[in-house]
Amino acid sequence: LVDGEGQRQFLIKEGVVKEKNSQVLAHGSICGVKLEKFNISNEVRITERTKFGFKNDDVVFIFLGRLNHDKGIGELYEAFDRLVPECPNAKLLLYGSDEENYNEKASHFSNIKKGENFFYPGITRTPYDALQGGDVFVLPTWREGFGMSVIEAQALGLPVITTDAYGVCDASAPNETGLQCHINAPIELYECMKRYYYNPTLRMSHGEAGRKRVFNLF
Repeated sequence: LVDGEGQRQFLIKEGVVKEKNSQVLAHGSICGVKLEKFNISNEVRITERTKFGFKNDDVVFIFLGRLNHDKGIGELYEAFDRLVPECPNAKLLLYGSDEENYNEKASHFSNIKKGENFFYPGITRTPYDALQGGDVFVLPTWREGFGMSVIEAQALGLPVITTDAYGVCDASAPNETGLQCHINAPIELYECMKRYYYNPTLRMSHGEAGRKRVFNLF
């Protein structure tokens, strides 16, 4: 079993598996999302945002996953550093294990200010709560098996920004449930973030479409 068609085609191309002995269940992900846990709650949203002092008009870009090169954290920092001067209410919230000292590397960017617009609380055991503190989910990954965090974020009504990397491309529908940029393209990523920042209507429509897609497919 392979957890996504994008990954399956990549593995076939690389000679790891063959067409006849590989299979994707339904639309991918293997395990899907437990919607009874990933349930939208305004009370949870308020609680999560209060932890960091976020205001109603702040736009919080949230990441959940391992902090390393392959997840595109370097490009995310570059994009956010460019975004902040134009979008003063933008915030960046990261959850996950810091495998390559990226919490410290954030201080190398002049516009990223810890405790002001940048927050790294570490690992969360309750992603279904933590994600609700955000407004836009961002995963500028270089490669994924599928991208479970993407469909989890969409289950909670968040629009998503992803790359065109194999695997993750199966988890969202570009220009329907989210926006997409190329791998290792921080300026494109910045443009996607800026577009969402200034367009709450688009955020809402993509978020609603994402939740429906997860409900119907996963």
